Amino acid sequence: MVFGDSILNHDITIQNNWVRSPIGNGSDNELDVIKFGDAYNVTIEGNYLESQAVSYSGNGHQDIIQNYTKGGSNPGSPYNWVLRYNYLVMNDHTGGSGDNSFLMLQGMSGSPALACYSNVFLVASTADTGNNGIVVSRNEPGGIYYFHNNTVIRHSRAGNNTIRFEDTGLLYAENNVCMADPGVGGTDSNDAGPNGLINIDPLFGDFFGDDFSLRPASALIGRGNKIGSLYAFGIAPGATWPNPTLAPRSSGTWDIGAYQSGTPTP
Repeated sequence: MVFGDSILNHDITIQNNWVRSPIGNGSDNELDVIKFGDAYNVTIEGNYLESQAVSYSGNGHQDIIQNYTKGGSNPGSPYNWVLRYNYLVMNDHTGGSGDNSFLMLQGMSGSPALACYSNVFLVASTADTGNNGIVVSRNEPGGIYYFHNNTVIRHSRAGNNTIRFEDTGLLYAENNVCMADPGVGGTDSNDAGPNGLINIDPLFGDFFGDDFSLRPASALIGRGNKIGSLYAFGIAPGATWPNPTLAPRSSGTWDIGAYQSGTPTP
């Protein structure tokens, strides 16, 4: 859908778009929504991005966002990618290979390699093929990764390790919330970190109706850690995509997850 493959691709902003990939015609193999090899200084924000695996028996790998370091001319490790305020939906259909992903980020480097914050990740209830979830991999050369204030939802079956960082770099992850339908298996993260996990009902506005803002009684309101001005905005309750309305995370109260209660920005 959007593709580039060279270090000549840099200083790119993809902002406030509504995109749904096609299901396919029985012969398509790979239809990533956004795919950039080697690119640096990439910002993807405020978008609604939905991936549907192609109807192709035996294959059909499809990611919402993918990067990598290629061989050949003008290769380079992707770095300084910013993903924020997006609504990403995996809506895979029978016929795909089942290795589709929200994010497939490979061979990154730098400080930061990635800042991924205040996004909603949703495995749709209509999805019927498993997926890899959020993947950072390839173990080379490594980078600094920030994964903060995200909401991750699984309405349908998904592969283990929905959030999976397998890189030699360093990951900082705080203020994220994950939830799955009853009976939906899998692991939210392959590394809970030194602070462990909190297992409580987040009291979303309407979990099965895909309203993942927090009700006033939610224990996640005001429970988040303050982690720097870069992350000091969340998605306002009632926001729609593309170009969602944001709300500031005040100096005293940060909510956990992508949404922030309070007064929206004008």
